[in-house]
Amino acid sequence: MTARVAMIGLGRMGGPMTDHVLAAGFDTVVVDVDEAAMAPRVAAGAVAASTPAAAADGAGYVGVVVLDDAQAIDVVDGPDGVLRTLAPGA
Repeated sequence: MTARVAMIGLGRMGGPMTDHVLAAGFDTVVVDVDEAAMAPRVAAGAVAASTPAAAADGAGYVGVVVLDDAQAIDVVDGPDGVLRTLAPGA
């Protein structure tokens, strides 16, 4: 069974990182504030999520590559943050 990876933030750094995760064969779920950034990853086999919490649900690993501290705090601990759904030990 392949580990599921959630990738949050698909900009200049997160996008290429996600491309490598996909190329390595991981089940990948993506989310970004810019839906256009998700499109090529979905075309390559990723699943789009609507929130970081949705992306992290069932993931064993989460990559967060966002613009600044405020975004990072929101992605991790905000109302729709990964801590709402991420399993212990992930």
